[in-house]
Amino acid sequence: MGEGNQREVIEALSSPAFHGVSDGTVEVIETHAGMVFLAGHRALKIKKAVDLGYLDFSTLAKREAACRREWDLNRENAPDIYRGVRPVMRDGCGRLRLGGEGEVVEWCVLMRRFHPEDVLDQMAAKGPFSRDLTLALADAVAAAHARAPLASDQHAALAPDWVVEQFAGGFAGHAGLIAPERAAALNASLHEALADTLGLRLERAAAGATRRCHGDLHLANIVLSGGRPRLFDALEFDEDLARIDVLYDLAFLLMDLEARDQRAAGNVVLNRYLTASALKAGGEARHDAALGCLIPFAALRSGIRALVAADRSAQLEGDAAALKAGQSRAYFDRAEALMAPARVRLIVIGGLSGSGKSTIAARLAPDLARPAGALHLRSDIERKTLAAVDELETLDQSHYTPQANAAVYDRLCQRARTALAGGFPVIVDAVFARPEERNAIEQAAREAGVTFRGLWLDAPPAVLEQRVGERRGDASDADRRVVEMQLGYDTGDITWKRLDASGSVEQVSEAARAALDKD
Repeated sequence: MGEGNQREVIEALSSPAFHGVSDGTVEVIETHAGMVFLAGHRALKIKKAVDLGYLDFSTLAKREAACRREWDLNRENAPDIYRGVRPVMRDGCGRLRLGGEGEVVEWCVLMRRFHPEDVLDQMAAKGPFSRDLTLALADAVAAAHARAPLASDQHAALAPDWVVEQFAGGFAGHAGLIAPERAAALNASLHEALADTLGLRLERAAAGATRRCHGDLHLANIVLSGGRPRLFDALEFDEDLARIDVLYDLAFLLMDLEARDQRAAGNVVLNRYLTASALKAGGEARHDAALGCLIPFAALRSGIRALVAADRSAQLEGDAAALKAGQSRAYFDRAEALMAPARVRLIVIGGLSGSGKSTIAARLAPDLARPAGALHLRSDIERKTLAAVDELETLDQSHYTPQANAAVYDRLCQRARTALAGGFPVIVDAVFARPEERNAIEQAAREAGVTFRGLWLDAPPAVLEQRVGERRGDASDADRRVVEMQLGYDTGDITWKRLDASGSVEQVSEAARAALDKD
């Protein structure tokens, strides 16, 4: 078989007889750079003999190396899916088979077949992700990043910059899809945004924030297996594209969640990821200063998806080509929208336990920024992080002393200041019963030069007590006794906008949005 000619292999792998499923069928999935053959309980994946410039699988040796790299990269994140690398052989009779004796004509990755409906892009099409799924997804990404090898060199920090340098040129051959002037304008805005964060990104690389990441972290590369999200199909063809800042890796997932109308899930993923990362770092919130980078990172990711879809469109014909062309335009439009000027502000929600602060803040947070909403700081979770425990673990009274409370509020103010200074919006929820606590959080907004909006939720004592009594699986340790104690607080003059929080979540959320829209 000549190099680059895979027709015979593709025909063989498309045959049920090759897989020993003569009474079944073989499903073939093709992408711009690979083909997957699904038969029975297994999947065989080959690399297409193509050279697209940014990836080169044009020789058998390069395809073997890519298959072995894919196996090595994915077996830890998805050990129940990846089985190994196998050669496609031509035996002495000229027949092609998997393994055995003879001439190697192709290489493939052997995988356990999974149901398409368990892949997260398919699940996203069916409706909003559950909270349990989004929390598990964030934990899976945080765990993968924590064990990923360090790439603490300057080149890893600069990965987005040289991608941008090649970005406009990548669309040169697709002028019929994206006007060259639009590609140039997006390229310029990305270049400027990244230049503004260069010093910060170099500092992050030195501090361990650049690692050998997944590199292609979108929903079609995550599957629910054994009840857990599994990351698979990590980028294997270019180390420079995968040795990156962990937030650049995360930005791909957040962008894809928004693209699939899952921004609320994206906000949960973002905030859980930050909490999980802080716990792994001994409580240190290492990513707050760089959250503003998520915006150009996500825009660049969307632009890359636009380019990949354009390349795939050029390989197809008819309706299939038109579909990919439409996807390319949609991703490019999203990249432009992400780079549009955005409003940065600090929103704070106070009120006694049971007033619904965290619930309302979680409802508001996704709408405050793209691609995944605002940083949501919750006193209950910050208290657990300071104690180095999971958010659902109950703390004893030693963590609720005046000194412990002061540490929690200091942490809320510090994290808010840091994120706001980096150009990222923040929403905070805590009781804020003491005037000095409210003054301190307002001062954080003034120091950052952003708009501040404080909301105070009121509800009758009976409602507060009922709500805390009904809580299950929540980070708050407050109970009826705590509510009774708080009702005796002297809160002083509350100047924040007061809202009746005795109604339904929908009613209170609508009232809060109406109050914020007046800014």
